[in-house]
Amino acid sequence: MAGWKERLFFLAFGALVAVVGYLMQRWGEPIGFLIGFVGWVCVAMSLLLSGSAFGKTINFISRFW
Repeated sequence: MAGWKERLFFLAFGALVAVVGYLMQRWGEPIGFLIGFVGWVCVAMSLLLSGSAFGKTINFISRFW
């Protein structure tokens, strides 16, 4: 199960990616929307998933990372 440190890291990482994606989109890069969307998905996962579901999701994603 993921603890609060993992959730906080994933929240901060998602927020940073979302801001970078927003800025890229604002400057005219078409891929910025996708990057921002991925960042917001990270934020939503860290806030909305339960502890065990969050841990399982992180374990699944880390296989491909």
